[in-house]
Amino acid sequence: MVEGRSLYASFYEDIIGVGKEIVEVRIQHLEKKYMFSRYVNNLNELLVVFKRFNQYPYNVYYGINRRKVAGRKDSDIEYRRIFYFDIERNGEKPIIEGEYEKELISTVEYICNKMENKYNLKPCALVKSGRGMHLYYKHEELKREDYDQKFKTWWKNIIEDLSENNPISSIKFDDSVFNIGRIASAPGTNHNKYPEKPFRKILKYAPENINNLKIILDSIILPKYKPIVSVKISKKKLLLEPVFKILKLGVPMNEGRYVNNILMFSASLLCRDAGLNKEEIEEINNKLVEWGYWKGIIMPGSEYNYNPKTINNWCCKNIDWCISKNFKLPYKFLIVPFSFEINIEEKEFLDRELDNIYEVLKYCSEFNEKYCYMNRRVWVFYKESLLKKLQKNCSEEVKKFLDLNNLWNLVCVYRENKIVINM
Repeated sequence: MVEGRSLYASFYEDIIGVGKEIVEVRIQHLEKKYMFSRYVNNLNELLVVFKRFNQYPYNVYYGINRRKVAGRKDSDIEYRRIFYFDIERNGEKPIIEGEYEKELISTVEYICNKMENKYNLKPCALVKSGRGMHLYYKHEELKREDYDQKFKTWWKNIIEDLSENNPISSIKFDDSVFNIGRIASAPGTNHNKYPEKPFRKILKYAPENINNLKIILDSIILPKYKPIVSVKISKKKLLLEPVFKILKLGVPMNEGRYVNNILMFSASLLCRDAGLNKEEIEEINNKLVEWGYWKGIIMPGSEYNYNPKTINNWCCKNIDWCISKNFKLPYKFLIVPFSFEINIEEKEFLDRELDNIYEVLKYCSEFNEKYCYMNRRVWVFYKESLLKKLQKNCSEEVKKFLDLNNLWNLVCVYRENKIVINM
């Protein structure tokens, strides 16, 4: 209950728990394109931050689940207490009025009915987030270590179920808001990204709705975790492993030719997993000397495991070398775990120089976060439009690397946290 306090004070204290633990306030600098955080311990500190940054060129967000310590990692949060649906138009988002407002409200009602009828869950708040809406659900606290994976599994199933019967295909409720450290538009502030600077208004409020999510998650049986184990490598084929091929071809001079580099350590892990004896290790070391290195093979402890991602990552950091040696990524790079369709409509997106594969992936993820959407369990991507952007913005070396590894189509459907990436 509000009980004489402002609606927004009640929201932050009764729903979010400001004053009980640390709450992160994350501020986006709209002109310089970076974000930074402030951490508050009570409502007065929160209001001071809001007063300072609730103006252009800043946009104010906050972490929906409070923290034990002042940090931005998910591991800094001990308990999950809140989740929300991010409801908005696919692609460009208009001002909330007229037909668009009706579509948002209809989608909110659809989600509310589905969640209550199937799971007996009721929302605690509905917030106008700017040009979309956030539908909040509060539940009893769930320890992150015990329930994080179960929540993610449950959330994925919910999104698929809701999307299959979504009455308005132009409206999405993004499935990327499942992580415990998720931030949201801060109610009581303005969304300064848009010219009209819409006020982030609490539209509906029911703090008494605290749901029993534990009973739902306890019914989920997760597949047994299979830890990474060392795989025996054939001694005869050891030198055919990608890391040895790289070493044989000669690494760039800036990588160094000493024992403590990532390639040599990876080679050492393979030698250990192949069960080499002292004499065989000496043979490998002599081969390294022949290739121009110091004797670099050591015997790592059992706490370390060979990871193919390490080699892919090295290649991505050395694309000039890969191009000059015609060396392709040795392990599968992107794994797309979902079905998708292509929309050929042109979309506008900010141009910027892309000088390495990491910048390419970040650019593709930002483009797809803005435009792609789910329609009847199938993700829809504007691949052709994004391809044109990449052709325009990628450096020549990056283009050659994408050509060499046949990655153009794969990176165009990349979304962070949605695709397994081996690097």
